[in-house]
Amino acid sequence: MADWLYVNRDALTPKLASIHLLVTDPEEDYDRIPYILQHLVPEKPVHRATKETVELAGRDWVASFGEGDSAFCFISGHGAVRAGDAVVFLSDLNTDDTDPWGAHFNITEVATAFKAKSILNAAYFFVDACQEFSSEFVLSNSHGARFIRPLHPFKLHEAREKVLLISAAAEGLRAFEGDWPQDRRQQAAKTITIGRFTQVLIDALDGASARFDNGKWIIDTGRWKLQSDLRFLYGRRQSWSERFEPVTLIDQNNFFPLVISPNPRIPIFVLTDPERLMASYRLHVHDDKRARLLSCPLGRSTTWMFEISPSTRPHYLIAENDMWRHETEFAPTGPIFNQRISVS
Repeated sequence: MADWLYVNRDALTPKLASIHLLVTDPEEDYDRIPYILQHLVPEKPVHRATKETVELAGRDWVASFGEGDSAFCFISGHGAVRAGDAVVFLSDLNTDDTDPWGAHFNITEVATAFKAKSILNAAYFFVDACQEFSSEFVLSNSHGARFIRPLHPFKLHEAREKVLLISAAAEGLRAFEGDWPQDRRQQAAKTITIGRFTQVLIDALDGASARFDNGKWIIDTGRWKLQSDLRFLYGRRQSWSERFEPVTLIDQNNFFPLVISPNPRIPIFVLTDPERLMASYRLHVHDDKRARLLSCPLGRSTTWMFEISPSTRPHYLIAENDMWRHETEFAPTGPIFNQRISVS
């Protein structure tokens, strides 16, 4: 995610000003992708994500905010749920005999506090961690790492619904990892394993969730619900059969584009109506000039999933076999996860 932010620094709104990065690697973790920032500042080692470093980096992060800025926080690791809040454990968990549960980060508490951060235009929080239940943790009295004062009930009048928090898993559920190509541009590239939520989130922010608005292709997490997009994008990985239920814990009702996507590719999911005739038809996509862009041969009985460059111009979906030909017009101004073509 740090690499994605850096590579897309000019597409973010506002443009990227700084990155505060903490990484705790397992011992002898030889397979993790070397991140770009590691090579940009090799003389400055990236610190582990402990309670102390999270608090120090968090304070530096908050102190760096300027008027009209947007904040973006991504965290992954082992997590749990506590009183409905999403919590992620830090690398020095169980190292303090007097407070064994103290090394955790309550991301829901922090995200809620950001509602009253008047200097910010918007804030985005994403957590890729399990939300399992631990009675021992729930009954502990630790408040964990803090770098911003929790939102006080008497300050609720200062809060604005400009914060988004999406968790990879609902309460009591686990989050899973999946294969990730080291070179995303080559399908045959060696793979490592990272969070599936992280993967589909990067897909979405990379353009799969782009929609046309005011002359630009944008990813707007408030107006169009990113959580729904993530669930559909997960469905493209047909080898991932485990339950996937990302949940929006805090939602925005103020709309701010997060990314202006320069060259997005959007997903289109196609089925015939009725679905039982899907395998009986060849499917084609034509652009507004009737040039064929893509084809799907006879015999496919499941959803046809493909990507195209978005357009405000009409496109045409054609279903044909030796006896029949059907056509429907559609406009690929954003991802379409249920494009139907009637063949009855």
